[in-house]
Amino acid sequence: MNPESSRERLLAAAARLLEEVGFAGTTTRRVAEEAGLSEVTLFRQFGTKERLLAEAVRAHGAEPPGVALPAEPREPEAELAAWCSAHLERLARARGVLRRCLGAQDQLPLVDIPAEVGVEQAAVELRSYVAALRRAGLLAAPPERDAVAVTMLVSTIVMDALGRGDFPGLFERHPSESAAEYAAAFVAALGTVSNGGRRSQRGPSAGAPGTSPGSAAK
Repeated sequence: MNPESSRERLLAAAARLLEEVGFAGTTTRRVAEEAGLSEVTLFRQFGTKERLLAEAVRAHGAEPPGVALPAEPREPEAELAAWCSAHLERLARARGVLRRCLGAQDQLPLVDIPAEVGVEQAAVELRSYVAALRRAGLLAAPPERDAVAVTMLVSTIVMDALGRGDFPGLFERHPSESAAEYAAAFVAALGTVSNGGRRSQRGPSAGAPGTSPGSAAK
């Protein structure tokens, strides 16, 4: 049998079992049976259960987002909406595996959970983007607000993607609408303006003072 094929089958089986039954239930024997291989083959490929699961999480966990924020912002709200959507989708696809990892961090010492979730990388990228907005003179809010805004957006994305099913009352918007709403709230919090000089802000302030968007349209 092709060693690469057996390796891939073991990784896929380990990821499936980890999602279904957690760390304790994902034994090497069950993984081997699920993959249609022997435990001897499993240990020959990976050596230990911990190494097997670490590689399974890397192979079947959250993939890279596929969308990066530009070095030179042009349309902040649209760029942020696409970025939020990419992160929500990638984390949601790996929700089961990542949730199991978060609940068994002490049992998965070889798995870098923050790196797999991508929290730190996302925060670094978003901070750089906010700094670029500042350099371009596109932010009206005081700089002290930047760090809080970044933390709120990244943590909201992670909570939505991994915990939406547990808190249905908290996430009332459909997932397809959430990214745009999060981006709109972010640019409003920082008083972001477009390159054309107009403030990019939605909500009550878009209409007459003290009115809601619905009442302003009446």
